[in-house]
Amino acid sequence: MEKIKNKLVSAAPRALFWLFVIQPVLDVASYWANKLSLTSVTTALRFLMFAAVVIFSFAVSKKKKRCLALYATIAVFFALHALACFIQGGYIFFSDAANFLRIAQFPVFTICFIDVFAASPEARKKIPKAFFFILIVIICVVALSFVAGMPEFTYSETFDDGSKDYYGFRGWFEVANAQSSIVVLLVPLTLFFAYEKKNEIVFTIVAGYALANLYFYGTRFTYYSIFIICAGFAITLAINRQKRIAVYVVLVLAAAAAFVGLKSSFMYLHQNNYRSIMSERQESTENELERISNKYNVEIDPTIIFGEDVPDETIPLTTGETVPDERLREAANEVRTLYTDLYERYCGDMVEKFGINRVARIYNTTNDPFVLSDMRLKKINFARLSWEDSGLMCKLFGFQYATLVTDKTVYDLENDFAGTFYFVGWLGIIPYILFIVYYPVRAAVCFIRNRKKSSIELLAALMTLVLIILAAQFSGNVLRRPNVSIYLSVILACIHSMTGRIFAAPGRAEEKPDEAEHNNPGL
Repeated sequence: MEKIKNKLVSAAPRALFWLFVIQPVLDVASYWANKLSLTSVTTALRFLMFAAVVIFSFAVSKKKKRCLALYATIAVFFALHALACFIQGGYIFFSDAANFLRIAQFPVFTICFIDVFAASPEARKKIPKAFFFILIVIICVVALSFVAGMPEFTYSETFDDGSKDYYGFRGWFEVANAQSSIVVLLVPLTLFFAYEKKNEIVFTIVAGYALANLYFYGTRFTYYSIFIICAGFAITLAINRQKRIAVYVVLVLAAAAAFVGLKSSFMYLHQNNYRSIMSERQESTENELERISNKYNVEIDPTIIFGEDVPDETIPLTTGETVPDERLREAANEVRTLYTDLYERYCGDMVEKFGINRVARIYNTTNDPFVLSDMRLKKINFARLSWEDSGLMCKLFGFQYATLVTDKTVYDLENDFAGTFYFVGWLGIIPYILFIVYYPVRAAVCFIRNRKKSSIELLAALMTLVLIILAAQFSGNVLRRPNVSIYLSVILACIHSMTGRIFAAPGRAEEKPDEAEHNNPGL
């Protein structure tokens, strides 16, 4: 057994490198599998990959009891979660189990990578190189999609006349938000990899294609990440007293180019055109409200029409000038019909499930099509209404995946922290967040205790972590998508490995991080 373990440890750096390099290949395979209705194949491949990582890390781990304790805790929590959903009623086991597995993969992968790095510190040093090659593969896939005459764009916008506009270069990757997170989080350690080559021309080329890829992807997150990355990497170099002026110049010029090119960016054009379309639609609604107001000589307050104590079929009297009750009722009826048609157009299945009054109230009776058509907000409001209808057990352990699925739409939230909260409840989200927070706190303590040993690689990893957390909250599709969360897991494991035993006894304070981690891996 010891010989097998030693062989696995020796193979760890190479195995981990290829594990990550094949990730964009698996993403492309998932894209085409979805087109050909063969998603079960790629799902099985990813599950086998997950199982292989778990088995490999367990084989080389020095803390097998900790691993077993983690898996047992997850299993017990899922049993309680399933019981809560069963009590709530209409429990669909397989879809919920698959969703829970996606949530659980992130902490499991993290512990797996920590164990691998503890057994083979050299494996961690392959990650920047792997990220560099992943970015090359992604850019090649985007180029190939155009060469093949089958490009995929980040956004498409349909105008009222039926014409379409396309924004952003996505390539053969299925989920735009998830891919935007991936292309961003790859950049800091890719820049570190290029910087370590100590060649300004190499750094300029790598920084150019990495940051240009963010600019042309077309989302707000990728665009604004350019400034965060350029500033963050420059500060990282300054903290480490690096004096390669050409590198600072490249970072400043890249940020300046992105700023100057704002109004030519896909991000700006998409947002501007979308707002223009929605503004025209809102103008039509406002004109209709004005017509009703002039017709009956009364201002109708929609917050009263859709008040909390008003049944869906009831039209109450409302505030305004004193007019005959019948006219007032007719005016209120027209306004209610106008709003109902508007909400059914944009939120039809929400109205069908929760009723027009509850849906109108959660939107504060807005008539702004820009707000009503915002799919991210729509998913949040659907989840909030579902949460209101959930029992105590579900609020403790989370509701099932099917809760956010209707015959027409899947309302699975894009914002990861909120989405994870609804699926694991109060008793699940607290340890989940503490698990994430532990690593930057650990790094901060390490930095404060021993500033001289802070490295560019560690600070680049922390920058990546900040970007991933921002992506999880504001872009989404990170924590609960294994093809993205695997990157977060390895970043946390890298931070853990590089910070070493931060609470070591004073006599061992000078121990190198990797050596300390090798002696005492894990939390």
